[in-house]
Amino acid sequence: MKIYISVIHFICLVYCTEEKNISFNNFSKPLDSINTNYLSFEKKLIVNCIKGWQNYSYSNSFLNCQFHPSCSNYFAKAVIQDGSIFGSIKGADRLIRCNTGAYYYFAYDTYKQKYSIDKRMIDDIYPLFNPKQVKNSNLALFFSLIPGLGRTYTGRYIDGLYSFLTIFLFSQLSYDQFHKENHLVSAIYGSIAITFWSGDFYGAWRTTKVKK
Repeated sequence: MKIYISVIHFICLVYCTEEKNISFNNFSKPLDSINTNYLSFEKKLIVNCIKGWQNYSYSNSFLNCQFHPSCSNYFAKAVIQDGSIFGSIKGADRLIRCNTGAYYYFAYDTYKQKYSIDKRMIDDIYPLFNPKQVKNSNLALFFSLIPGLGRTYTGRYIDGLYSFLTIFLFSQLSYDQFHKENHLVSAIYGSIAITFWSGDFYGAWRTTKVKK
């Protein structure tokens, strides 16, 4: 179990990184400055969990996101605008894409890429689609039945690997906890695995739309 916790912590450090020393406004600033009183219960729960992560990430100078808006702000905005389910799926996709291959894929394989003043990659919830699609969206969705394979089909090999490993990890954690009769914990891990797998479908489809 200790090794699983270590791997989860590593994934958090790799994926869920934050922006610092930037002028924030609206959803670009830390979530503790955003009024969540008007949100539904489930949206408020998710956003408050993200706030908790920001309290941790902003106290660690080595955590720094390569995207703008940062992954947690993107996740929260997606949940608020697109609903708790689809927003979480979009957020999971972004966490997978925030990896060691992101700069290369953005610079050389993304349609009409833009950068912020501080050279971060501007990655909007509703990106510009390439009118001349180079990969088949339906095939990408079909291949995503095997976690990571849809992203691999689109040419995002690193994204595919990260997605496969993440889904496998949380699925294994869910399986282990189920056999230990920790059904609540198993359900939580299983829900996370399903969310990332759903994000894998969405991410593969999205890549076919934004790919050069």
